[in-house]
Amino acid sequence: MSAPNQVFAYGTYERYKRSQWNFTQWLKDTAERLALRSGTASDASGAVGEAAGASSDKSSTKKKGKEKERILLQDSNASSVASNPAKIHETWITQMENMVTTIVENAGPEDIPDEQINNLRAVVKLRKEAAKFYAGNETAKAQNASHQQIINVFAGVLRRLEDLRSRFRGNGQPPRGTVEKNHITNRFEPLRRPNGNPGSDGKTSSEGEGFTDNAGSTVNNNGPKDNRRLKQQTSKRASGPTSSSTVADDSSSAFVRNEWVDNFHFINKDNQPDPDNDSLDDDMFLYCFFEDFNNVRKYISARWQDYYNGGSVHLNALAVTTNAAFGLFSQMEEVLMAKMQKQRHAQLKYEDIINVLSPRIEAYSPQGDLNEGQQSDKTREDEKKKDWLGLLAYHGLRSFLNNTTPPGETEISRTLTERRPGEDCGIMTGQELQQLTEQLVNKYMLEATATRVLKRIKRPEPTSPKLPGKTYLLSWAEEVLDSKPLGLSEIFSMQLHIDIRVALGHKVGNVFTTMQATGRKVTQTMEKYKKNAKGDCASLSKSLNAWQDCCQKTLLKDMTLGGKNAIFKALDIDVQVPEFVLQKEDPVWAGLLDFGAKLISNDLGDRFASAVPLIEAATYLYCAAKASPIKDDIRLPSWPDMEIFMDTYTSDSVFKLGLLQSPATPFTILSNWEKMMATFVTPALPARSEAIARRERSYEIGIRTSFFNRYSWFGDRKHFNPSQSHLSKQSYLDQVTFRRLLKKDKLLSDANIKRAMEAARKRSAAGGRASEMRPRPGQDLDGEKSVLKPMKIDDEMELKLLDGGVLSLDYFKLWDESVRLLRKVNKAFAEEFSGKLSGVAGVPDCFVVLPMLVAEELRKRATEDPTESEILGRLVDTVKKFLEEELDLHVV
Repeated sequence: MSAPNQVFAYGTYERYKRSQWNFTQWLKDTAERLALRSGTASDASGAVGEAAGASSDKSSTKKKGKEKERILLQDSNASSVASNPAKIHETWITQMENMVTTIVENAGPEDIPDEQINNLRAVVKLRKEAAKFYAGNETAKAQNASHQQIINVFAGVLRRLEDLRSRFRGNGQPPRGTVEKNHITNRFEPLRRPNGNPGSDGKTSSEGEGFTDNAGSTVNNNGPKDNRRLKQQTSKRASGPTSSSTVADDSSSAFVRNEWVDNFHFINKDNQPDPDNDSLDDDMFLYCFFEDFNNVRKYISARWQDYYNGGSVHLNALAVTTNAAFGLFSQMEEVLMAKMQKQRHAQLKYEDIINVLSPRIEAYSPQGDLNEGQQSDKTREDEKKKDWLGLLAYHGLRSFLNNTTPPGETEISRTLTERRPGEDCGIMTGQELQQLTEQLVNKYMLEATATRVLKRIKRPEPTSPKLPGKTYLLSWAEEVLDSKPLGLSEIFSMQLHIDIRVALGHKVGNVFTTMQATGRKVTQTMEKYKKNAKGDCASLSKSLNAWQDCCQKTLLKDMTLGGKNAIFKALDIDVQVPEFVLQKEDPVWAGLLDFGAKLISNDLGDRFASAVPLIEAATYLYCAAKASPIKDDIRLPSWPDMEIFMDTYTSDSVFKLGLLQSPATPFTILSNWEKMMATFVTPALPARSEAIARRERSYEIGIRTSFFNRYSWFGDRKHFNPSQSHLSKQSYLDQVTFRRLLKKDKLLSDANIKRAMEAARKRSAAGGRASEMRPRPGQDLDGEKSVLKPMKIDDEMELKLLDGGVLSLDYFKLWDESVRLLRKVNKAFAEEFSGKLSGVAGVPDCFVVLPMLVAEELRKRATEDPTESEILGRLVDTVKKFLEEELDLHVV
């Protein structure tokens, strides 16, 4: 089924349905095409030609057979079949076997593409996994019989096609038109024995790659840590086998061919009969739903495990991606509920789903005929399935919510002073893991109680503001405490929180330490540069001062103490309230606070530096020195921060055009600065001039804007229309994904991204589906159709911004360095520039004219010094000395 939005467009269920659709579409088209070709083909050659022309009588008989098969393929009795569900499977199997036989008898090597074999192999693999998952008691096996029958048919088709392809690729390729006898005699075996071995797993010679995501798949590889240390297992999950050949990408079918074919009844389109009856289809959907949940769990847990091991994972990217996973769980829940409502089921709760699944899942009960080792194995398997369903988190939450007695002094004191969970987990039994889960859930929910009370203390209105950087999990926990029904997203998010806490162990507090270090750096920077907010920057002085105060309150002080003090006072608890408990216990929230502080500081720094184009002036001088022909003897070191700053401009901006104009000689570059000044220094333009504002179209600035609008909590400033500024759920992730796809699309330039984004937002705001969010035919998410892909894009974009991107750029520091370079250049040309800066502006704003003055000197001395060596030599020496001595940059 189609997902509500593009972010969840590649769930396991949709990919399974799409692969099944692609294969059956190909099967029908190929069978009809080969049937026609076999009746009119006259171009046979070699062994194939001999077989086809051995006997005219045989050929005539064969043509009649093909015409008969074509009639069967079209299924003229579709209405009678539809009215008699008992005939659906019989008709479907007959059609399937007729089409496969037609292909086997008439196909050539070019008629069996690998991608369709991969599609079928993936379908068979997933169906087997689901069948094994539901292979529980005898009742479940009986209900699973029809599913097993479909698996057997598909597996037989796969075996026959693979045999055919193997013969084509072998040395002894058989003539076209031959078919093995056992394939003919066994055509209707699944129909004749519908109840034979319903509990078997239907294994064939080809298991296939299937839908395994990067972190692994299937319930057998998930589970409750199997009595091992959880951190070690998450690491193994991450390094487990990855499918090297995933489902072949059939983008043209996926995006263009949206209508089903003729009267062939297979996919449930427009209420047509379908061997996947509603009950079976629901079972498959539920299995895929939990498979996606566990794939997300494994991916996120493995990333936190890398962070624990000191890997290259960036904390901010990890926090944002994890919060995106929380939001994705909410979308998954919406998709599930929409599916159930479409099938005319009542609104399901987690308990309802478990009640449906439990009888069909093999659960352990002590049996006298099992030895101790067998009983232990069955117990572990049962624990794995419980963990796969998120039952531990559910029981922990339900236990907390069912405790109607307000927590007393003893319970709160114990919770606040007990050994931190995860410090020395070691090897845990299932019971120990359950106890640890309940302990973590209780601690988190008590903290959520405090933030809920705090929210009401500050603003009793229902629309009270969120805490800075609040995660989806914390918001949902507060809603559950407000008597909201316990939903799937809350349970799944809590389970992921538990996985992360156990993975981090005693290092969970490291995230809080990093957050506080960022808070101290931000406050120091604001203290230093708010004094420099003069002239055109004076309007920012108030903002810098306010952000300094806000950062101290949110990162350096505990925001939750007010709520805790109120709870302790109401319960007459005389205990010293510990500080920063939630920030230390919730690494995702601490990471989002750290990320938000960097975003806000980066944005304020950009605004501060853009008030007067001093960095741009320094850039032109730096680039002119690099372009100087005499630098071959001197060699200038690279200035990394300045290179990053230049990349924030688009190639069509006035700033970039002035640097890229050919020929890029020092005189050309410096002369172009006069054009820049005509744009920058104009009373009619705001301080953030049009030329600078054009950076909003650049790839990285657009990504930063999406994150800023989602994770900034300071002030009222938003980069987009106020009606679009409140980005709920995953809309910011939609934007990040969309920008990434547009950037990779060679047909779309940076200049078109802003218009495309605006069109998508308007369509979404109007209640329509933002079709622009979907890649065009032939363009996919790097060929990987996975529910993890949006999060991987999110992760990739954050790393791009944080490691050598715009968020790694300290605008305040670069502004300071640029001013120092301009002072050096002004001093080097003091004799020539004497009196020319007076009346322009105060220091340092007056330095913006320096590139023009250098260009003027070059123009004056053009006749007496055609090589411009003296002026350029001074400029290059000044820039080189500054880079090496002031910034400690050297040629590598």
